[in-house]
Amino acid sequence: MVVQRGNLQQYLYHLHDGPEQEERDRGMRMVPTLPGEALAWRDPELAPKLLGYDHLKEVSKGAVILAKIGDAQRLTDPRLR
Repeated sequence: MVVQRGNLQQYLYHLHDGPEQEERDRGMRMVPTLPGEALAWRDPELAPKLLGYDHLKEVSKGAVILAKIGDAQRLTDPRLR
């Protein structure tokens, strides 16, 4: 999702002057913005996913998994008892 959107963003940022660039600029002036907005952080479908990502929650999930793995190893490896 992020890479594909980054490729689109790169394309939209480098449009030559002309009808496609003018259409992009019209969309960027709209309030509220429409899905597919050239600026990803203003895109109503993408921005919450990018800016609302809870990295601490994800790290906590990983820590719980690692703790469970560690518990399992301690139970099965006699050297860790």
